[in-house]
Amino acid sequence: MLSSSRKTLNNMKNALIALALLCAIQSNAQTLFTYGKHAISKDEFIKAYNKNNTDTNGVKISYADYLELYSRFKLKVQDALDARMDTIADLNAELTAFRYQLAENYMKEDASIELLVNEAAERLKKDIHISIDGKEIGWITAFVLPYEIENVAYNTAPGKSS
Repeated sequence: MLSSSRKTLNNMKNALIALALLCAIQSNAQTLFTYGKHAISKDEFIKAYNKNNTDTNGVKISYADYLELYSRFKLKVQDALDARMDTIADLNAELTAFRYQLAENYMKEDASIELLVNEAAERLKKDIHISIDGKEIGWITAFVLPYEIENVAYNTAPGKSS
């Protein structure tokens, strides 16, 4: 019983630390790295990390590993721009066709969009009180927290912790 309580306490502490880290990371727009005359802010990096590091396979890549991948990507794109690959007519035509192909798939996602809109409308009808480790965080509603954290808050039963 004692180890279960300790485990729960440690989980709540870890959640609080993660929430504090997330808030700290998102509140500062510091330069994370530069390449040539370009600067990448912490905000830009975190946005790319969250967008591309979905939990579909059950494994999340670390910030350090993603930083390595992201910086290599930025350097490759810059090399292509320096080589003026963006001005080659065949490549531009292929890129335009690819954009239209991708856009068409996203535009046809009406059912998914409708689900998200309905979810947001329901969430906006009620505020949720959040507290961690007996400490009051306050009241939230839809669109206040990042979507992943908002889901945890709205999907946790009253009086329970997650």
